[in-house]
Amino acid sequence: MEIARGAKGFLGLQIVNGTFKMSFYDAKKKPVPPDVAQAILRWDAKMKAPPERVVLLPGGGPNALGSGKVVRPPYTFKLTILMLPAAPEGTEPVPEVLSVDFRQE
Repeated sequence: MEIARGAKGFLGLQIVNGTFKMSFYDAKKKPVPPDVAQAILRWDAKMKAPPERVVLLPGGGPNALGSGKVVRPPYTFKLTILMLPAAPEGTEPVPEVLSVDFRQE
Protein backbone atom coordinates (compact mmCIF):
# COMPACT_ATOMS: atom_id res chain seq x y z
CA MET A 1 0.00 0.00 0.00
CA GLU A 2 1.34 3.43 -0.95
CA ILE A 3 0.63 6.35 1.40
CA ALA A 4 1.39 9.96 0.45
CA ARG A 5 3.05 12.16 3.10
CA GLY A 6 3.05 15.49 1.25
CA ALA A 7 6.50 17.11 1.11
CA LYS A 8 7.98 14.20 3.10
CA GLY A 9 7.42 11.75 0.25
CA PHE A 10 5.69 8.39 0.55
CA LEU A 11 5.33 5.36 2.78
CA GLY A 12 5.03 1.80 1.63
CA LEU A 13 3.10 -0.36 4.09
CA GLN A 14 2.68 -4.10 3.74
CA ILE A 15 2.41 -7.30 5.70
CA VAL A 16 5.34 -9.62 4.95
CA ASN A 17 5.39 -13.11 6.49
CA GLY A 18 2.62 -12.02 8.86
CA THR A 19 4.33 -8.88 10.18
CA PHE A 20 4.09 -5.20 9.22
CA LYS A 21 6.86 -3.57 7.19
CA MET A 22 6.90 0.21 6.60
CA SER A 23 9.25 1.49 3.89
CA PHE A 24 10.14 5.14 3.26
CA TYR A 25 10.46 6.93 -0.10
CA ASP A 26 11.22 10.48 -1.22
CA ALA A 27 8.97 12.58 -3.50
CA LYS A 28 10.43 10.80 -6.55
CA LYS A 29 9.63 7.41 -4.95
CA LYS A 30 13.28 6.53 -4.38
CA PRO A 31 14.04 4.59 -1.13
CA VAL A 32 15.30 6.72 1.77
CA PRO A 33 16.13 5.96 5.42
CA PRO A 34 13.24 6.42 7.88
CA ASP A 35 12.81 9.96 9.21
CA VAL A 36 11.08 8.63 12.33
CA ALA A 37 12.40 6.57 15.24
CA GLN A 38 9.29 4.42 15.56
CA ALA A 39 5.71 4.02 14.43
CA ILE A 40 2.71 2.74 16.35
CA LEU A 41 -0.10 1.10 14.39
CA ARG A 42 -3.61 0.59 15.77
CA TRP A 43 -6.62 -1.16 14.22
CA ASP A 44 -9.81 -2.96 15.16
CA ALA A 45 -9.36 -6.68 14.59
CA LYS A 46 -12.38 -8.52 13.22
CA MET A 47 -12.22 -11.35 15.78
CA LYS A 48 -11.13 -9.44 18.91
CA ALA A 49 -12.86 -6.88 21.11
CA PRO A 50 -9.99 -4.54 22.08
CA PRO A 51 -8.09 -2.79 19.28
CA GLU A 52 -4.83 -4.38 18.12
CA ARG A 53 -1.57 -2.42 18.42
CA VAL A 54 1.97 -2.93 17.24
CA VAL A 55 5.17 -0.87 17.45
CA LEU A 56 7.41 -0.71 14.39
CA LEU A 57 11.12 -0.17 15.01
CA PRO A 58 14.15 0.00 12.71
CA GLY A 59 14.64 -3.32 10.96
CA GLY A 60 13.46 -5.15 7.90
CA GLY A 61 15.99 -3.35 5.72
CA PRO A 62 17.97 -0.10 5.66
CA ASN A 63 14.93 1.96 4.61
CA ALA A 64 12.25 0.33 6.73
CA LEU A 65 10.64 -0.14 10.11
CA GLY A 66 9.34 -3.56 11.08
CA SER A 67 7.41 -5.37 13.76
CA GLY A 68 7.82 -8.71 15.45
CA LYS A 69 4.12 -9.20 16.19
CA VAL A 70 2.26 -11.50 13.83
CA VAL A 71 -0.94 -10.02 12.40
CA ARG A 72 -3.78 -12.44 11.75
CA PRO A 73 -5.89 -12.15 8.59
CA PRO A 74 -8.13 -10.81 7.22
CA TYR A 75 -5.96 -7.83 6.25
CA THR A 76 -8.76 -5.33 5.71
CA PHE A 77 -9.21 -2.67 8.39
CA LYS A 78 -9.06 1.02 9.25
CA LEU A 79 -5.47 1.66 10.37
CA THR A 80 -4.24 4.57 12.48
CA ILE A 81 -0.51 5.29 12.15
CA LEU A 82 1.35 7.38 14.75
CA MET A 83 4.94 8.15 13.75
CA LEU A 84 7.38 9.54 16.30
CA PRO A 85 10.57 11.21 15.11
CA ALA A 86 13.71 11.12 17.20
CA ALA A 87 13.78 14.35 19.21
CA PRO A 88 16.82 16.06 20.72
CA GLU A 89 17.13 15.51 24.45
CA GLY A 90 14.87 17.77 26.46
CA THR A 91 12.34 18.29 23.67
CA GLU A 92 9.09 16.55 22.82
CA PRO A 93 8.84 14.77 19.47
CA VAL A 94 6.17 16.13 17.14
CA PRO A 95 4.13 13.10 16.05
CA GLU A 96 2.72 12.56 12.58
CA VAL A 97 -0.68 10.85 12.50
CA LEU A 98 -2.22 9.18 9.46
CA SER A 99 -5.41 7.19 9.03
CA VAL A 100 -5.80 4.81 6.08
CA ASP A 101 -8.04 2.02 4.90
CA PHE A 102 -5.56 -0.85 4.84
CA ARG A 103 -6.21 -3.75 2.49
CA GLN A 104 -3.88 -6.54 1.48
CA GLU A 105 -4.83 -9.88 0.02
